[in-house]
Amino acid sequence: MKTLITGALSLTVLFSCSTKDGHVNPTSYFSVNTKKPGLNTAEREYEFAFDQIQVSTGIDAEVIKSDVEKVIIFAPDNIIDDVEVQNAGGKLHIRMKPGLRLNLSGNLNVKAKIFAKDFNSIKATSSGSITVNDKFIQEKMAVSVSSSGSINGDFEANDFSVAASSSGDYSGKIWAISLNAEASSSGEIDLKGKAKHAVMQVSSSGEINASELVAETATLQASSSGSVDLAVSRQLMASASSSGDVTVYRKGQISVTKNESSSGSVNLR
Repeated sequence: MKTLITGALSLTVLFSCSTKDGHVNPTSYFSVNTKKPGLNTAEREYEFAFDQIQVSTGIDAEVIKSDVEKVIIFAPDNIIDDVEVQNAGGKLHIRMKPGLRLNLSGNLNVKAKIFAKDFNSIKATSSGSITVNDKFIQEKMAVSVSSSGSINGDFEANDFSVAASSSGDYSGKIWAISLNAEASSSGEIDLKGKAKHAVMQVSSSGEINASELVAETATLQASSSGSVDLAVSRQLMASASSSGDVTVYRKGQISVTKNESSSGSVNLR
């Protein structure tokens, strides 16, 4: 049985009008801070609706499919007040407060559980890490990783886009009608699954590893030491320049249009 200790329980309830689509005002939340006996871990819970997710500043998050949308933060009790959970117009952002001196290469031991009904955008920046535990099926989905941010998860969407830059990385199994992927500045994307139409661009040592993803048609561009590989079953347009590298695995007879310049290479296997 949990013991309620005065001073260890912080209860804040702020009220405001909900918007027409059910989103609450960004200042409206329900927050509980409980200090568990024998542990230095605090917990806070926020309930509101959101359509977009962003995690940053070294926080580890997991996304769980749920009919009730909420966020639970777990952190050492001496820094939980420095964890910000913002929800502005359905845009959820979990981060440490600006101005703090943080060692993002270490372990902050700040974790977030995000319970989501659905969403159309997910982003990890500044060493934030997100694991999507369940597959989400959406009309559109946009994934973005940057500044050593990381996302792992499976998605199904008619329109799926993913962008990785500045050592950000994404890995997952996807199904999409339209796939757009872009990796730059040492960003990395690892994909499995299927797509009807794929457009992929890599530059500045960006990498897209998609040999286990089959696209019916594909347009691929690689430049400035970027590399991309993909399996194609029907039609390919590929260009490589400035030491860019394109590798395509044929799945049957395919139509190929390719262009190579400035030490760029397009390889068919």
